[in-house]
Amino acid sequence: MTSAKVNRLTSQAFSLLELLVVVAIIAILSVMVALSAPSLLNAAALTWGSRVLGDSVSFARDQAMAKNVATYVVIRVSGNHSWQRIAVFSRAGDSDSWEQISQWKNLPTGAIIDDTYNPANEPWTHKPDDLRKADAIVTAPSTQIRDADQALTTGVDYLCIGFLPDGALIANDNVGLRVVRGRRIDGAFLIDGGSQPVDWVKLIIEKATGRTKELYPNQS
Repeated sequence: MTSAKVNRLTSQAFSLLELLVVVAIIAILSVMVALSAPSLLNAAALTWGSRVLGDSVSFARDQAMAKNVATYVVIRVSGNHSWQRIAVFSRAGDSDSWEQISQWKNLPTGAIIDDTYNPANEPWTHKPDDLRKADAIVTAPSTQIRDADQALTTGVDYLCIGFLPDGALIANDNVGLRVVRGRRIDGAFLIDGGSQPVDWVKLIIEKATGRTKELYPNQS
């Protein structure tokens, strides 16, 4: 091999210093990705959790109008007062029992529903004036609700949001439910050592129409 060819190959190769610089850059980028991954996952969990809740609410409203029966979104606790499981029920014919019409769905890990507004008290304890004559279709929370083999108690094991056959929300006012990042213990949110959720998506359910819209922290 001629001297010219050797010089050309040498000039095209990476030096040890250049390789070390490349390895260092890759290491720095890997650390940055690792640090940002939890935030990306949490953001995805909130978006996905809000979609699960919103889809369940829309399905319940659609079924109320399609079947001409009251329907209920049931949100149950899954441990440590973390409300994470959702299913839709409807009133079963002329009886006071509820019939499950959707499978239980889990919110993604890292996202829970804030139960600051407690639908368990609406409207059965404080019935809105325009629903006082609707007792025949606005039945009280069922004592027969089950998740697998477990019987659930309203206000303890589950919350519920009801819709009339015309699609109107059963409540005194609009309902706001937040999907937040973290967990609740003893009535307080614990988020990365703090007491308030850092990230959340709020689902507003309009009383008159039953329709939903999303709000984010910078919008309220």
